[in-house]
Amino acid sequence: MESLKVAVIPLLIIFIACAVLLAISAIRNKVMFKMGVRNVNRRLANTVLTCLGLMLATMIFSASFATGDTLSYSVRSLAVDHLGEVDIVIMKGGADVGLFQEQQLESTETIKYFDEAHTNEVRQVLKSEPVVDGVAPAIIETVTVIAESTSLNEPAVTLLAFDHQYMEPFDPLLNDRGEKLSLQSLKSREVYVNTELAEALDVTVNDEITIYLGTKGTPLKVAGLYKTGGNPSGVNFGGTNGSIVAPLSTIQSLRTEMGRTGDINYILITNEGGDIDGAKHTDVVMSVLESSLEGTDLNAEPIKQNALDESEESGAMFSTMFLVFGSFSIIAGVLLIFLILVMLAAERKQELGIARAVGTQRGHIVRLFTFEGSLYALIASAIGSGLGLVISWLMVQVMDAAFEELGFELFYHFTPAGLIISYTLGVVLTLVVVFFSARRVSKMNIICAIKDIPEPQKMGGRSIKGLLVAILFPILGLLLLVIGISSKQYAAYAMGASLLIIGLCMLARRFGLPDRPAYTLAGVGLLAFWLLPFDYHPYSEEMSSGIEMFILSGSMLVAGGVWVVMYNSDLLLSAMMSLFGRMRLLAPMVKTAVSYPMASRFRTGMAMAMFALIIFTLIVMSILNASFDKVLDDTDRVSGGFHIRADTSYMNPISDIEAAIDGSDILSLDDFQAIAGFSGAQIKIRDVDEDAEEPDEEKWEDLILVGVDAGYTESVNYNFELMTGEFTSSDQVWKAMTENPSLAIVSSTAVPSTENEMGEREIDLIIGEGQFYIQDDILPDDVYVEVQDHSTGEIHRLRVIGVVDVMAFNYAPFITTSQETLNTIAGEPQPATSYRFKVKPGSADEVPEIAKNLEKTFAENGMNIEIMAEEIKTFGKMNEMFMNLLMAFMGLGLVVGIAALGVIAARSVVERRQQIGMLRAIGFRQGMIQISFLMESSFISLLGIALGLALGFALAYQLIPEWGIEGMTTVIPVGQVVLIVSMAYIASLLTTYLPAYQAARIYPAEALRYE
Repeated sequence: MESLKVAVIPLLIIFIACAVLLAISAIRNKVMFKMGVRNVNRRLANTVLTCLGLMLATMIFSASFATGDTLSYSVRSLAVDHLGEVDIVIMKGGADVGLFQEQQLESTETIKYFDEAHTNEVRQVLKSEPVVDGVAPAIIETVTVIAESTSLNEPAVTLLAFDHQYMEPFDPLLNDRGEKLSLQSLKSREVYVNTELAEALDVTVNDEITIYLGTKGTPLKVAGLYKTGGNPSGVNFGGTNGSIVAPLSTIQSLRTEMGRTGDINYILITNEGGDIDGAKHTDVVMSVLESSLEGTDLNAEPIKQNALDESEESGAMFSTMFLVFGSFSIIAGVLLIFLILVMLAAERKQELGIARAVGTQRGHIVRLFTFEGSLYALIASAIGSGLGLVISWLMVQVMDAAFEELGFELFYHFTPAGLIISYTLGVVLTLVVVFFSARRVSKMNIICAIKDIPEPQKMGGRSIKGLLVAILFPILGLLLLVIGISSKQYAAYAMGASLLIIGLCMLARRFGLPDRPAYTLAGVGLLAFWLLPFDYHPYSEEMSSGIEMFILSGSMLVAGGVWVVMYNSDLLLSAMMSLFGRMRLLAPMVKTAVSYPMASRFRTGMAMAMFALIIFTLIVMSILNASFDKVLDDTDRVSGGFHIRADTSYMNPISDIEAAIDGSDILSLDDFQAIAGFSGAQIKIRDVDEDAEEPDEEKWEDLILVGVDAGYTESVNYNFELMTGEFTSSDQVWKAMTENPSLAIVSSTAVPSTENEMGEREIDLIIGEGQFYIQDDILPDDVYVEVQDHSTGEIHRLRVIGVVDVMAFNYAPFITTSQETLNTIAGEPQPATSYRFKVKPGSADEVPEIAKNLEKTFAENGMNIEIMAEEIKTFGKMNEMFMNLLMAFMGLGLVVGIAALGVIAARSVVERRQQIGMLRAIGFRQGMIQISFLMESSFISLLGIALGLALGFALAYQLIPEWGIEGMTTVIPVGQVVLIVSMAYIASLLTTYLPAYQAARIYPAEALRYE
């Protein structure tokens, strides 16, 4: 991905700079370097555990980038397969050619034909450009094909007609044996078909097929089958990607027989460099073409570059998505790095104290730990990068199984750029955390360190540095708060408020307020702010926000919850003892299991935060996913109440569908409650800016304007996210649009939103920008769009009166008007090429059979049928699969919490050998010691799990209503929640079992002699 390539150089520079600085420091401080390095070999168990903890961030980076690379590579491969050597196409008017454009109304506009003489003009213009390899005239149409011998049909097959004398630089037609098929050798009415179409129709060489270039079919003979070639062709996701190649003269003569005018509808251009590298010359060629085509009705489209850009954007979006949702695990990983370094320092407390006593300065201790941490970072990042590739491979296998239903195959792929970024970013991030951790552990009381006793507690603190930090926090918070409110950016506002709450409590602590009330107030303040309903915040309806709010809210809520719990631990201990204190066997074990974690507040809080953070994110995602799936179960709401969707060929439209059904032997009008027709026309559209002195000509977007008939407006049950104040019901809106030729309705994806989208918008146009947001209560009555037909150039103004329900996302056109309005704008009647069928309640069980009969009846019209309920369920399954995959990826963060428990448990055994000896001496049996240690880890993990559950439930219950989806309620997926909690707890027990077992096997005499 291009975005990755841009980041490689800066990261490499930072990485090399860090390496040089560390090397210089190591040369100048050889003793400290040797002391740091020797610990790697001396404590192999600690080294392994430390590396496992440190590698998680790198693993997430690597997995995210590799997943994005895979999607980018797969989409690019699809583009190459279906576009081949074609880099640029020239067409008439504003016909939009895109490899991945929506299929629903793709065939509503006939691609306009023009004089073949323009090909020679283009060839002359590009003659001086050495990067252009070939220019060829072509006819490319979507036709219906029927096999006479088998009666099988395909409604949407790409027909390609080429002139053989210009096709040498383009893709050759090759059969399954790799032999080249010659266009020149074809006789009259002979064609080649690709193997995929031949298999779908069950035809072979010398069989006859019938194609429909109009209302009448034309029989053609199959002269050969090709496996590759036949480009450019569109992508039919979920269907057959069939294509036919014929001589240009053959199709031109057929069109002449049908009374059609025009010679060709495309000019194909290929650049030097093959199917990928040829796109590099696109800008040069396009600059020449645009100037030469100016003033004509021909447009050049960089179809290959657009497809490649699309692949890059898709990959970047996936990488960003996984990185964003993996950020919780990265945060937990940072906490683990900090905890590991602090515990390593605690383990070597006496050693470091003696080193300080003989003259070592704080700076030397910082270097010592930085050297050691750097080696861990180099090793861990390498392991993490490799494991990330394994994780991404597993994720790709899961995604591939889902995408297979759409006919889209994923090819696992990763780039050196992604690996380099993952490794360097992991090392640099770890080094930063290691450096600040080392500075913290270097602060020690030498006498306390040598004696291995706790350092005296500092009350409040009066250092100038600490005071400045305490003052800076609320000032910075207030500044961000003001910026956020003035710019209506929720992230800045919320972050500012959080820093202000924390800063004020820190300032109060510096002036004598004890730790307990200071941190408790800060925690309660954060919880109250982040769980406060959005309506209570200033400009709540206008605040702009995005996915970053999920990360901020999770981090701040967990921080607040941990502070409240840890600084009121005595209350928790009292509650535990009151619950278990009367059980003679459990009481002493509970007392020791709870007291020690609460005495080590820092490490316990860190471990609890890691668990809580990941559990919180998994719970919120589970609830949101279950709640959304519940809404999708209402298929009538998503489909608008219709049951069957059908698309037909514009080459052979149905003149009167009701009459055709009434005359059918296998269909009856009595089966249908409503039949709706859709028409479409390629138009230019732009948002109207009333404040602009002159219209902005660059704001025009080429889109399809959809016209619907009364059968749709009188039967559809879509509600509206917004409608103008003159209407009180959705029926009134649909009726007004039908009766008034100056009105239109738009999709929810067409209007501005306060929520920032992830990735690029599919369509850049935003209707009503600066006038309203979809989150508002009412649509202003002065929202207008201007539409322009490519043929006439006449501009029409339409007033937007409604924004369709967001749950109609798959089926609501970008902009909809009445059939009469569309005909007026297009200058002529536009035939219906897409239909919706609503069956009568008594025939609901017969929908599959009715759908099959519709397809049979209108096979010659190229009717392609989809049962809408099945489509919606397929989408729901894919959404659920992807969300579960995302949650599994986020669940990697549990490794951090589990590793933290392992580190704490292992350290506890070392620290408490004498305590264990004393307990054994006063009567604690081996089993009691082991249970006590397991209860200790259970206490920490269960506390983190409980905190994550509570915060996750609280935020989810707040978020669901704010989504603004009518009828969406909070659904708790009990089974999934139980599974998450059980897996987290069992894994934590397994991790701490070995340290607990080791603790139970310590002999009392040996433990009491331990120093």
